[in-house]
Amino acid sequence: MFRIGEVDFTFNVLYAGLLGSKILRRESSMLTLDSKLRHFDRTLNLQRSLRRFIGVEELDKPTYKVKSGYTRFNQKYNLTIGRPFWDEALREKLDIQEENMKKLAARGVAGYTILDYALADAAYTMARSFGTDINYPNSGFLSWTPLRTPTYRCVGAERFEVTDETKMSRLIKKVAMWFGASIVRITTLDRRWVYSHWYDNRASPHRNPPIVFSDESGYEDYVEPTQLEDGTQVIPKEMRYAISLGFEMDYESIRTAPTAVAFAGTLMYGYRTIIQTVASLAEFIRGLGYNAIPSSNDTALNVPIAIDAGLGEDGRIGGCLISPEYGPRIRLAKVITDLPLATDRPVTFGIHDFCEECRKCSRRCPAQAIPHGPRTVGLEKNDVDAPTISESVGPLRWINNQERCRAYFAVGGTNCGVCISVCPWSRLNSTTRILWKRLTARGGKTLRRILLHLDEVSDGEEINPERWWCNEIYEMVRKRNIPTV
Repeated sequence: MFRIGEVDFTFNVLYAGLLGSKILRRESSMLTLDSKLRHFDRTLNLQRSLRRFIGVEELDKPTYKVKSGYTRFNQKYNLTIGRPFWDEALREKLDIQEENMKKLAARGVAGYTILDYALADAAYTMARSFGTDINYPNSGFLSWTPLRTPTYRCVGAERFEVTDETKMSRLIKKVAMWFGASIVRITTLDRRWVYSHWYDNRASPHRNPPIVFSDESGYEDYVEPTQLEDGTQVIPKEMRYAISLGFEMDYESIRTAPTAVAFAGTLMYGYRTIIQTVASLAEFIRGLGYNAIPSSNDTALNVPIAIDAGLGEDGRIGGCLISPEYGPRIRLAKVITDLPLATDRPVTFGIHDFCEECRKCSRRCPAQAIPHGPRTVGLEKNDVDAPTISESVGPLRWINNQERCRAYFAVGGTNCGVCISVCPWSRLNSTTRILWKRLTARGGKTLRRILLHLDEVSDGEEINPERWWCNEIYEMVRKRNIPTV
């Protein structure tokens, strides 16, 4: 049987087919919980084999570097939840999005019709209903306190005693995948990545309370995650672990970027699944008698936590992680907890060297918000005039201009996604693509250039939204000939 390195090539071909068709995550619901969890044992083993075949190397420290003096980022300057509510100049740029959506829908532009926008709005339901908001800590399903009486109290038991942290970690990973996660890894929480303050634009007037830990002066008595009357949020010092979760985004829909169909795919396979997964996983941990904070885009920065946990590396696309399995076509979340767990190690598979050569995302970015030059710590402006006040200064990385990015969202009437769509690492895991990843990760500069050229010529066309729908009603929408019901 043909072997490449340590892993049976035939085994990886089988893995590629299963992963590409999503069979790994979507078997019959008739399976019992027990068989489902055994099934995810196999999934974890397959993921480990794929990483080993590609050439993913585990490290003692993550590959990023942070300039001394780095301070925690204030969510007030975030371009989604903070700045649009107090920066009038920025708000003027973003307020045109709704008007542009109306114009595009009225013209019947493919990917921007009422059908497409309705799909995106519907896919967003879980992320913004029942008091939940993906950007707010301690909201709705992202509550810092139990949503119901924890199981251990209901059955009159003491909290579950963890005698083997390694086994507990593997169990948590399988449960998280059963709830909906694609990849799960665990790290010790680095407090640098927790927001210094969160921004509450729902309060009147708006407020910007701090996020503190219980070993800080004046907060020593808090043993559970707590939000005080003034909005201050207290995280117990014992909550030292971050369960980092990755969620695969739908390949077919993201290939329609920058249309509303791509946005719908992001919401459906990203945020909808994120909310149900982190909320359920947090409740499971609470049911065992431990604290848990479910978190989407709130509380802390997702990408550095995911890097620490070994989900992947940072690349040229700002705000995105590149994973060996899915590239940047992945959404991130986390659950912070005091449940004793064994942690994973950060990894490298040559992404920094790859992104230095590739630059496809920066060339194709319609907003020209992704830098063409090298990584910087942000002490001076780069070639896309970043950083702005919405990017933190200190970590060595490719700093994107988030103002340009968000301004293009407003002009285009969607959340774009072109950078994710065109990245070579986003492709589905066919046999040839897995081999391409292996050669890219392990090869030198010349080989990478050859592989990038091959990817460029075999990239294929973007998926037309009309073809994605595959339905006659789309043509009715384009012609504005929708029958009255």
